[in-house]
Amino acid sequence: MASTVAFSQQGTIRGVVVDAATDETLPATVQIFDASGQQVNATVTPISGIFSLKVAPGSYNIRLSMIGYGADTIKGVSVSLAQVVNLERIAISVDAGVLEEVNIVERQENDLLSLDRRVFNVSEDLNSTGGQAADILRNVPSVNVDLDGNISLRGNQNVRIWIDGRPSTLIGLDDQSAIQQLPASMIERIEIITNPSSKYDADGTAGIINIITKKTRRRGWNGNVAGGVGTNNKYDANAYLSRREGAWTFFAGYGYNYNYRDGFGYDSRTNFLPDTTFTLNSDETSFRKNESHNMRLGTDWEITNSDVLSFTASWNERVRTSPEYADYTNLSEGELVTSSFRDVTEIRDRNSQDLALHYEHDPESSNGEKWVADFSYSRSFDNDFQDVIWEFNEYNNSTDSLPNVYQQFFETELEQMYVGSFDYERQISDWGKLELGWKSIWESSDEVRDATIRYDKTESFEDDSLRSNAFYFAQDIHAAYGNFGFTMGTRWKAQVGVRLEQAFTGGVARGVEYPNNYFNLFPSGFLTYSISETQDIQVSYSRRIDRPSEWALNPIIDYEDPQNLRSGNPNLQPEYTNSTEMSYIWYYEGGSVSSAMYYQYSTNVFTRFRRILPDGTSLTTFENLRERVRMGAEFTATGQFTPWLDGRANFNMFQSYIIADNLQEDLNQTGFSWFARVGANIDLPWNLQTQLTYNYRGAEPTGQGFRRAIQSLDVALARDFLDGKLNVNLRLNDVFNTRDWEYSIESADFNQSFYRKRESRIFFVNVTYRFGTQEKSRAGDREPRADGEGN
Repeated sequence: MASTVAFSQQGTIRGVVVDAATDETLPATVQIFDASGQQVNATVTPISGIFSLKVAPGSYNIRLSMIGYGADTIKGVSVSLAQVVNLERIAISVDAGVLEEVNIVERQENDLLSLDRRVFNVSEDLNSTGGQAADILRNVPSVNVDLDGNISLRGNQNVRIWIDGRPSTLIGLDDQSAIQQLPASMIERIEIITNPSSKYDADGTAGIINIITKKTRRRGWNGNVAGGVGTNNKYDANAYLSRREGAWTFFAGYGYNYNYRDGFGYDSRTNFLPDTTFTLNSDETSFRKNESHNMRLGTDWEITNSDVLSFTASWNERVRTSPEYADYTNLSEGELVTSSFRDVTEIRDRNSQDLALHYEHDPESSNGEKWVADFSYSRSFDNDFQDVIWEFNEYNNSTDSLPNVYQQFFETELEQMYVGSFDYERQISDWGKLELGWKSIWESSDEVRDATIRYDKTESFEDDSLRSNAFYFAQDIHAAYGNFGFTMGTRWKAQVGVRLEQAFTGGVARGVEYPNNYFNLFPSGFLTYSISETQDIQVSYSRRIDRPSEWALNPIIDYEDPQNLRSGNPNLQPEYTNSTEMSYIWYYEGGSVSSAMYYQYSTNVFTRFRRILPDGTSLTTFENLRERVRMGAEFTATGQFTPWLDGRANFNMFQSYIIADNLQEDLNQTGFSWFARVGANIDLPWNLQTQLTYNYRGAEPTGQGFRRAIQSLDVALARDFLDGKLNVNLRLNDVFNTRDWEYSIESADFNQSFYRKRESRIFFVNVTYRFGTQEKSRAGDREPRADGEGN
């Protein structure tokens, strides 16, 4: 109590150190001396130049200095009880006696590990140069991306993907499309939050992956242009430009990508019907051609030292052409009954727009009130066309007379999202921190699918009401949260919080409404113990939710593939997860080590579920399983081992228990899985840099079956020219061509095995030219240690 009283009786001296000629902020040394000449406080400002120092009431002299600049002293600054003296912008001048430029270069920390999150700087990742966001995420610890673009965190696919701290229709309801559209050149870093506090959205039982895009704030013109080419018709071009002048920063980015990938696979399903057993085999060949344009514009206005207003606008257009051809054979008791082929051509045109306004007030003072206001609007529109040909061949022993079928599908979907939020923080002396906030999300999806059909090529197409589809889905979520963090002595820190949330959801299909409104509380808690200056341990808890998408709720059956039907389940309920985690981190000279043990208990787990209908066709829908338990451990290490070698390693293992006896008596599953990722950066002679990344993902249960293990190795080589302005990058993805997908299902009424391989061994050549004030490759300003929740 005495120390708190003494602290409250102090005053504060604040200011910002800038260059007298350019007005650019500087990382300077600030010293405060009393009347007797004794130093009473000091600091080194960050790159923002901002300082805020506590002093007792009195008169002081303030000295500011920096290498290459002349020292400046401000004399006679008087501070009274609890007064905040703001010196505003303090200019210091370059020392004319310095004849040569002083370069201070330090290797950048690519990984910033903390107890609640990990930050991975990917702007210099060699194995993703010229690629998309998916290529970057494949190299991030704890994250896996499969052949279809599905993302999982610690083996759990229910992960929330954000761009710059919020949802976007570049993501929308389709994470797979987003990570294939966003160019890697626009991404600065990736943040992984495995157990978010109540401040964050409750969605995503696995956690949050936050993709941070580039926003250069160096003065003057800066930017880069790049282009690349890959084997088998792959092309990439992008440009980034920024300018800072006074209080304004403008930035723009553009990316173009043309990607062609072929693939093949097979599917074999044996159905056990009461009177017979028959097998359906299919061999498939396909390719995907994606062409996308991505543009991002924005500006930051530093209204004062404490207030920044930002505006960003994004636009994306993607056209995907994906022909697919499959041969089918139908065998009964081992004898061939029919053979057929299916030829599908799909063209999907998707365009998205995203507007965001951000206002931040941060006084950078110990007891200051920080608040952030955000508003955004996102819109995406899909225009999809499918042409399907299904032709049968009949044999003498066939008992069926199956007609040829010719179908066309015309589909449009409009998605819209409005997001508004307000976050408030207040520091309570030097021992506490209060966080309060509100957030509302209004989103909707309006999907219309018109089908036509004919049974002979000479006939005209007719409307097909059975296969037509119209589904409107709306979801409004309103949430308020409160967090309180506090210290207990010098080593203990804690944070407790709760998020209150009301959701209004509902869909309309063929005139029938399916409402589902619910209220929830999502508590969270963190307890941290600092073993030493370099070691922390933390225990955390959070409750989270996974909401069904409109695709999983739409009850209308999709007849695109007559042998394998699909539909949603309008009665699907949200999944809830209680997540507990114990984390440890140790910083050592040149790197860090972190580990975690986690336990997740989930109820109402929803998953895809396949049934065999009486006619032998399959119907895949979504169902709620009773519960699932996942417990595991993770280990991540980063380090600079020699002046020419640094790297990271990540290992994760988990045990799953799936209880699904509410769907099928013998469907309970137990399975162990693990994955590992090892990466190394090596500086070779002649200024060459190389990067190797190895991924292994062990076999695991999928809810109704098992998926086998996947592994791959990526290699890249790069070199700078023209004093670092020109960079040439060569990379080879999946060196041994082992990245594929295979799973199996064994059930009472059918067994199935599935295999798919898409082109993955690809050689790329990329060239990047940088201009303006550039940071050297793999070098720059060391970022501060990331604070954990409750710290």
